[in-house]
Amino acid sequence: MALILSAVDSISLMFWGSMAGLLIDRIGRKGSSLCFALVAVGLRYGGADNKGMSILAVVFIFVYYVFYGLSLLSIPYIYPAEINSQKMRNIGTSFATTVNWVFVYLVVVVTPTAIENIHWKYYMLYAIFNVCFIPVI
Repeated sequence: MALILSAVDSISLMFWGSMAGLLIDRIGRKGSSLCFALVAVGLRYGGADNKGMSILAVVFIFVYYVFYGLSLLSIPYIYPAEINSQKMRNIGTSFATTVNWVFVYLVVVVTPTAIENIHWKYYMLYAIFNVCFIPVI
């Protein structure tokens, strides 16, 4: 089941990432914030007693990837290539990709400990950060 969910996740991310050119940053951050808030709600009220809320949390993790694919997925790869000169394009894109993956690694390392300690509130942090970044982005 984990392999199937991973494949579905990757395919949906590829599809929605390709749609980013049409819809980038029109709905991405707002939708991501809503998804993380609903994941937090699903985890808060879900569990063995309430399977429906647990399903809600899983569904909105996948829906989050729709909004992520429509917004920030392509930025580290597209933006540096567009703003840098021909001479600096490779260096700028390399730097942006490296920074992107360093922060992805940081999230992967921190997430298990954060979920263990603060549970559903960890997803609320992402919801709040997404809302705060709407005016910046």
